Amino acid sequence: MELRSHAIDGRAMRVWKPMLSRVALMMVFSACLCTGRAEAWELAQAAPVPLSSSKLGEPGIVDEYRTDQGDYGLRISSPALDDNLLGDEGITRIKVLLPPSYESGNRRYPVVYFLGGYGESIDQFGSMKDALNQAFTSKTSREFIAVSAAGMGPLGGSFYVNSPATGRWEDFIVRDLVAIVDGRFRTMANPASRGIAGFSMGGFGAWNLGLAHPEIYAAVFAFGPGAFDAEGLKKAMEQWDPVFKRAYGAAFAPDPKGQRPYSRIPAMDGTPADAAVAAAWGNGFGGIPARIERATAKKERLKAIHFEYGSRDGYHWIPEGTAYLAGKLKDAGFTVSTTIRDLGHEYRAEQISGSFCSFWNANLVFAQD
Repeated sequence: MELRSHAIDGRAMRVWKPMLSRVALMMVFSACLCTGRAEAWELAQAAPVPLSSSKLGEPGIVDEYRTDQGDYGLRISSPALDDNLLGDEGITRIKVLLPPSYESGNRRYPVVYFLGGYGESIDQFGSMKDALNQAFTSKTSREFIAVSAAGMGPLGGSFYVNSPATGRWEDFIVRDLVAIVDGRFRTMANPASRGIAGFSMGGFGAWNLGLAHPEIYAAVFAFGPGAFDAEGLKKAMEQWDPVFKRAYGAAFAPDPKGQRPYSRIPAMDGTPADAAVAAAWGNGFGGIPARIERATAKKERLKAIHFEYGSRDGYHWIPEGTAYLAGKLKDAGFTVSTTIRDLGHEYRAEQISGSFCSFWNANLVFAQD
């Protein structure tokens, strides 16, 4: 497993040494001197976490760093992510945003996982620390830990699903990531205290994984999520560029026997073979009735689902698809709320400090409950 050691955003990264050879240590040390960033060797104020190897079939923390704001960046190794045809190394990064009182006691906290959109890094939501703290300090919401995850992979987007082309991202998010965060931080490690959220591609990931795994998550919050009504695929195909289409096809219509990037893209020509590919694409952000039917058959059920999207979203199929999804969920007996804002395809800090935190305050179990 390759170890890349460097300072991120000029901040110190912690490197776990036990499994590094002396040669590797010298290489990293030289790199730090060349960049003028010897501070990369400063240890974060946390107990060491052993390096795990995907060869052992176990996910784990490769290394971590501490930001000036007291948050953690973690680099995680996962066999689920390593299981891909694209040759991706199976390592991803997350950012953990800790609430203000975390360092001053031994209390445990609920956790909200935020899945980034297509092409977004962990710093997109990771930059919302001030917005979260505004809600916490003003008592708009009780405190929780927020985890920023980015499902980019080598194609810019994994869509947080299992695919032989891009890796088993669903398995990573619902199994490996939750286990690692619960093992490393003082979380309330139970479904009632765990939520999942996201934006755009990550908004799809939130509602899709939330419906599929109510045994893991209590509630869902999605900003401008990917969701199709009956006309959604046709409208989306008119807007998506070739790069996005390759990523979407690799996630939802992979071709393991084909050539890189192992992605099938429908020509929409009506032939039987193409119709099968088009159906797989339609079931990507779509297939909503079948997804809801599977969710209603489960023993557990989500406590609440909330959608927010912009009335000026340039991807017109997103407001239409989200309204369709919300309606179908309500018809099936789920507790669903929707807020439409005068925005485009985006979310803002005031939403995080406002409706986002208020939703989790009402729908997660906290230590004092």
